[in-house]
Amino acid sequence: ASPSTGFRGSRGGFPSSSRYRRRTLRTLMKRRSVVGHARASSSTASSTSSASSTSTSMVSSSRYACRIAYEGTHFAGWQYQTNEVSVASTLEKALMKIGNLPADERAALALVGAGRTDAGVHANGQVAHFTFPQTAMPTNILQKGINALLPTTVRIRNLSEVDDTFHARYGARRKTYTYLIVDGGILPPHYANRAYYRRPSSKRMSLNLDRLTEAASTLVGTHDFASLSNFDPQKADQSTVRTVDRVD
Repeated sequence: ASPSTGFRGSRGGFPSSSRYRRRTLRTLMKRRSVVGHARASSSTASSTSSASSTSTSMVSSSRYACRIAYEGTHFAGWQYQTNEVSVASTLEKALMKIGNLPADERAALALVGAGRTDAGVHANGQVAHFTFPQTAMPTNILQKGINALLPTTVRIRNLSEVDDTFHARYGARRKTYTYLIVDGGILPPHYANRAYYRRPSSKRMSLNLDRLTEAASTLVGTHDFASLSNFDPQKADQSTVRTVDRVD
């Protein structure tokens, strides 16, 4: 999915060697002390001013927007799941390590994606936002550091600091989905996890692209997709009406 909630950010952050990763992590470890010191100071101040305070949530923080690409074959989709490895949980682990956050502050990151993806689905530019402790670390260094801690199947392509009104989900204006089908013949290896493969069969007709295009064209326009959604009638602010711009 590629929601067009456009934002400007730094490019880069694709570590290609162990030397690069070590150099990036050494830089991060030096700069992380700034974050850790800020957290320790705010925690001390909080405990002094209020003996009843037990929260260690981030007092001074910033919101960041990022554009993410991932190869989703071995992920249980985007959304965090307790017993499965998801893209969101993988990103959260990297953020918590860089921010020196304890496990009980996972929710404080408030990581939100522009939408959910199913297991095995890939993304080239999915937008998300998260909250992170204020730090003197430049955005491009933070981006490289996060990528250095992520598996090679997940990369942050852009990262920018944004104001608190930015919301990856509610601010999304458009999403683009691509579905690949290999109809018969020999399946190219690089499509093994990226396309639906219709094996050759003498009992099955080839796909009729003209009829597929004609059928798909009925989706173009504004429609109510309530029957295809997890609509909660108790939430009056939810809308299941969406507009499909085109089907190519």
